[in-house]
Amino acid sequence: DLVGICLDRSLEMIVGILGILKAGGAYVPIDPEYPKNRIDYMVKDSGIKILVSRSEIINTLKNQSDFSIICLERDWFLIEREDFQPLDRVSSPENLAYIIYTSGSTGNPKGVTVEHISLMNVIFSWKDTFGLDSQMNSLQVASLSFDVFLAEVSTSLLFGGSLILPSPSFLYSPEEFYELISVNCITILDLTPSLAIPLMDYIYDNDLDYSFLKILKIGSDYCKLLDFQRLLDRFGDQIQIFNCYGVTETTIDISEYKGKKSEGLKGIVNVPIGSPISNTQVYILDSNENLQPIGVVGELCVSGSGLARGYLNR
Repeated sequence: DLVGICLDRSLEMIVGILGILKAGGAYVPIDPEYPKNRIDYMVKDSGIKILVSRSEIINTLKNQSDFSIICLERDWFLIEREDFQPLDRVSSPENLAYIIYTSGSTGNPKGVTVEHISLMNVIFSWKDTFGLDSQMNSLQVASLSFDVFLAEVSTSLLFGGSLILPSPSFLYSPEEFYELISVNCITILDLTPSLAIPLMDYIYDNDLDYSFLKILKIGSDYCKLLDFQRLLDRFGDQIQIFNCYGVTETTIDISEYKGKKSEGLKGIVNVPIGSPISNTQVYILDSNENLQPIGVVGELCVSGSGLARGYLNR
């Protein structure tokens, strides 16, 4: 079954998603900050059977008779009565794990359907690349409606590490942001350039300790070459710095580029997107789907275990 979850960043949000997956369902994340008409569209288009949310959100929804509702404030006493024993594993690799809706910039948002096998492929690729273990402390920054959210959760909790849920206000003050990551000894950060660059500039300009930070992933947006080079020059000796590239339809990451201070980026126009992750192949093709020679512009095409099942209802 498809289960919608529409909650603010909270412990209940994390527990809800993990619970849906462990029970054999697929979750449909709905950001409560979305416009009401987009929320109504996603609820209707996805055909969810259950919605987990709070009363102030539920009261604004249309067609509530089309699905069951779990209202946390109202139903918590019922949830507390449930059996606490571990659930049997009921999902197979080919079952759906989640459906994430695209931005809808070219029309109505489309639901991208992703299977467990695709999600686990990228998670174990990260394990090999980043050396994930129980010492990993991650920061939950992304909206639950973006697949990067799963990267933040899985790189910590799935390997016995810790996940910190901050107030969004911390993220836009470099001083408060640094205080947050230093107090919690954050070891891996997955940030857009607009968050990463001001934070790291602040750390460098104020000669602050960053020995706790081991891995910095830059992604979800274009990173300027000079900014990435500056990160390498200042922090490349102590922090592993990656530029990661991916789209929702290929399960978070397609490729990763690990910057090396010794190599630099001289003569390169853009920050490289690197090499494909495990069990993933990329090709540069022309309009007739023929391979392009090295250095010739074409369309990036992807195959492998990370490909989504497809678009919902299409």
